[in-house]
Amino acid sequence: PPQACEWILYRSSFQPDIICYNLLIDAYGQKSLIKKAESIYVELLEAHCIPTEDTYALLTKAYCTSGQLEKAEAIFTEMRQHGLPPSELTLSTKL
Repeated sequence: PPQACEWILYRSSFQPDIICYNLLIDAYGQKSLIKKAESIYVELLEAHCIPTEDTYALLTKAYCTSGQLEKAEAIFTEMRQHGLPPSELTLSTKL
């Protein structure tokens, strides 16, 4: 699936959706490619796509897995700024 999403993002005329962005963030996060996951998140925002709770949970998980707890905490702050308080799902990714 990540290859298909990358193709949609960079080589096709299709408009990627939040599911595609989330798949890439998750795939890069699982491989500890945090910079790539972050760049996909920035692309998502630049495309005026609205991050979901899943988006934030995947970023939090990637940061926690790579030991970047301060960045994980910053995600919670960003969520609150966008009117989306962290839920059990998002908080559980940090544990």
